[in-house]
Amino acid sequence: AFAARLAGTFLMYWAFLSSQFTVGSGMDFSSIEAGNGLLFLLAAGLRLGVFPVLVPFSREIPLRREAGTLLRFVVPASSLALLTRLDGLVMPAGWAVILSILALAASVYGVIRYFFASSELTGRSFWVTALAGMATVSIVRGEGEAALIWSTVLLLFGTFQSLHSYRLPGQWWLMLPGF
Repeated sequence: AFAARLAGTFLMYWAFLSSQFTVGSGMDFSSIEAGNGLLFLLAAGLRLGVFPVLVPFSREIPLRREAGTLLRFVVPASSLALLTRLDGLVMPAGWAVILSILALAASVYGVIRYFFASSELTGRSFWVTALAGMATVSIVRGEGEAALIWSTVLLLFGTFQSLHSYRLPGQWWLMLPGF
């Protein structure tokens, strides 16, 4: 998982540098060419664990709640910020279908694994994979607002559920404002 995130970071740097040479002196996300936008999309997908489907860590570091939750959501937050900037991305139809299928498969995998997780803390990485996959599908389909909504739900509801255990009787209703 670390190698995929590192590869995503280097791919993002490469896309940024190649877009600097094609666009000119300044970079604006509204003037990204299709090839560079696809590289940015793949970089965000690698960092989020969507392309290929990765669970970030098979062994959790014992950072459970509070600061551990913040640390676990830093990478998805930064990658989703990049992903939502790719709103006007135009890509070839063949790539759009392939990337949509892969992201949807990652999302379904994340949902199934989250549903069968023993606790909300062990299922946290599957939660990220599921909703990041849906945000990626939204961007590939040209729905930037939907990707922003999926990203907001991932971060707000994900941190809320990681900080508060819904298994406590009578407190499950506290999670409803996250939706």
